[in-house]
Amino acid sequence: VDLRFAEVNPAFERQTGLSNVVGRLVSEVAPGTEAEWIETYGDVARTGAAKRFEMQHADTGRWYDIYATRLSGPHSPRVSIVFRDISARKRAEESEREDQERQAFLLTLSDVLRPLADPLEIIGAATRLLGIGLSASRAYYAEWPPGTDHVDIRRDYAASDLPSLVGRYPIENFRYTDDRFREGRTWVVEDAADGTLPAAERDYCLAHGVAAWIDVPLVKDGKLQAALFLVQDAPRCWTAAEVPLVEEVAERTWAAIERARVEEALRESEANYRRLFQIMDEGYVIAELIPDKDGR
Repeated sequence: VDLRFAEVNPAFERQTGLSNVVGRLVSEVAPGTEAEWIETYGDVARTGAAKRFEMQHADTGRWYDIYATRLSGPHSPRVSIVFRDISARKRAEESEREDQERQAFLLTLSDVLRPLADPLEIIGAATRLLGIGLSASRAYYAEWPPGTDHVDIRRDYAASDLPSLVGRYPIENFRYTDDRFREGRTWVVEDAADGTLPAAERDYCLAHGVAAWIDVPLVKDGKLQAALFLVQDAPRCWTAAEVPLVEEVAERTWAAIERARVEEALRESEANYRRLFQIMDEGYVIAELIPDKDGR
């Protein structure tokens, strides 16, 4: 159920950040230590079978490569633990893994959006991919039509037990985003109830099942045009990789929508030209009526 430090060397303190531990229990030195650590060392003491493993220690936030073996006879409760801090390697591996996952996700997004010509289909596909890919409760894309007093949510993703938010909303409903959004600043919140939000904003968000979020405004030519929202209905610690990914999805969604609208405008323009040329290809006469001698 616990273990006591009998002896440590100077490298122990350097690699763990813990000091003055000799004679003390793990439960008092590092009370957040996971039970798995003590259970693993207990197995070594009971069975005498040495173990080599890698594990992360939550209290210190570090990863260790560990070799544990029992000391003395078969009934000895003493275990020798030799370890090495491998946090830098683990961070590099995690960063590489996250980068590969990010590139794979963005490649999929590009492949899905490329053939779409309807802005609504683009929004629907992007929010669905993002919501499912990041296991979020909601993902939706809102637009601020210039010169209006409303915000449009035209497509969204919602987990199976949640209603859609598609609709037109008074711009006042988004007043809590004004300063941040108009400056183009991404807004990240991990727990709406942690006391950092003003009471009115906190109560509004929690009443609507919004406990954590990443909100990415899209400011173009100095004006707020749209925003991408990723929402969780429970507190969530967003990773360092998730925030830039949502920002990238927001920009790519915006670009795909603009491309679709430009192409639609070109198609309409070409259709108008075709109608004009069709008229010109048909025979026509401009006649001037000349009155007779009686003026009729």
